[in-house]
Amino acid sequence: MLCAVLIWLVSAQPTIVLEHVARQGTIVERLTLFADGMAVWHSRGGLEPDRLVKQRLSPEEVTVYRDALTASGIGALREGNYSERMEGPVLRRWTLSVALPGASPRSYEGSGVQVVPLALGNALTIVEDLKLALLEGVREVDPFEAREPVIGDLLLDPEGGRWEVRGIDGEAHSLQLKGLDQPMTRYVKREDLKKVFKGYADLPGHP
Repeated sequence: MLCAVLIWLVSAQPTIVLEHVARQGTIVERLTLFADGMAVWHSRGGLEPDRLVKQRLSPEEVTVYRDALTASGIGALREGNYSERMEGPVLRRWTLSVALPGASPRSYEGSGVQVVPLALGNALTIVEDLKLALLEGVREVDPFEAREPVIGDLLLDPEGGRWEVRGIDGEAHSLQLKGLDQPMTRYVKREDLKKVFKGYADLPGHP
């Protein structure tokens, strides 16, 4: 009975068609296409906020990606590390896992900007095409769209610095902001807020 349950649990787990993970410093970017059609792109780390995009592909679209991977020739390429030997620290590392129909999952690794075997290059192009398809039409969210800043609000810049709204010029459509972590004042156009700040700082009871 226990074996049957374990077999069911394993079979119930969604299997992948492909998964690509890239690491550069503290930034990790993961793209996964599951066999059930769920495609997920997740970027985290660094100074930018986490980004997560999910989209359900149709069975026909999943078949297109599977067929493209099969045609890439990746199934005939030996698994392994295809990283170049480079002096100094490696800026970017990546891993690629693919599961072709009727075959066990295969994994590949690489680093930096390098020349890879043709089959692996074809597969990486498919990865990039999937990523672009997911991100196409995804609108960048304006964190200040839901609520206009008012005097006393705290805004957070990409480095984590806090800025308090001290004045609002309606005619010039600009805000006066005073730094709480550095003694300076700056003026920012309303239309440029989302380019300069990540959003509101959730810091109740700030001085």
